[in-house]
Amino acid sequence: MYKRQHLLFLLKSHWRTLTFVNIIDQIPISVLTKFSYRCVNNSPGEMMSHINNYILKQLLTLFGFFALVLVLIYWINRAVRLFDELIANGQSAIVFLEFTSLTLPWMISIITPAAGFAAAVYVINRLSSDGELVILKNSGQSTQAISLPVWVFALLMATMNLVLSNILVPISQHQLLSLIHISEPTRPRLIS
Repeated sequence: MYKRQHLLFLLKSHWRTLTFVNIIDQIPISVLTKFSYRCVNNSPGEMMSHINNYILKQLLTLFGFFALVLVLIYWINRAVRLFDELIANGQSAIVFLEFTSLTLPWMISIITPAAGFAAAVYVINRLSSDGELVILKNSGQSTQAISLPVWVFALLMATMNLVLSNILVPISQHQLLSLIHISEPTRPRLIS
C-alpha cells in the first residue's frame, strides 16, 4: 500500500498526469511504476526532444494534408482542360496519365510553399489556443528552443522545393516537351 501512495504522490506532482488521478486505483502497479519512473527520470533534454518530435510530426502531417488537398484542386482544374485537348486530338487515356504525371512535379513545387505555410500557421495557432505554448514557456523553455521544430520543418520544405525545382521539374518538363512533340497530330498545311 505504501508503494501505491508514493506513486500516487508522484503522479499528482507531475502536471501531465493530473487527469489520471481519478482512475489511479484501476491501473496495475507495474504500469504505475513505469510511468512514474519515466516522469521523474526524464531530463529536460529528453522532454524537449519529445515535444520537438510531437510538433514536427504535427507539422508534417498537416503539410501532407494541405499539399494533397491543394494538388487535387489544382490537378482537377488542369486535368479537365488537358483531357478535353487530348480527346479532341484523338489521344488515349494512357497519354493523358503520362501528361498529368509529368506535370505533377511542377504542381508540387508551386504548391509546397503555400501548404507549408498553412501547416505552420495551423499548428502554431492550435498550440497557442490549447495553451501548450504557454506551458512550454512557463516550464523554462526559450523561444528559440520552442521554435526549433518549425525551423527544421522550414529546412525540410526548402530542401524539398530545391530538389523539385532544380532536378525533378526540369527532367519532367523535358520529357513532357518530347511527349508533346511526338503526340501532335500531323495536319496538312496549305501552300501559299
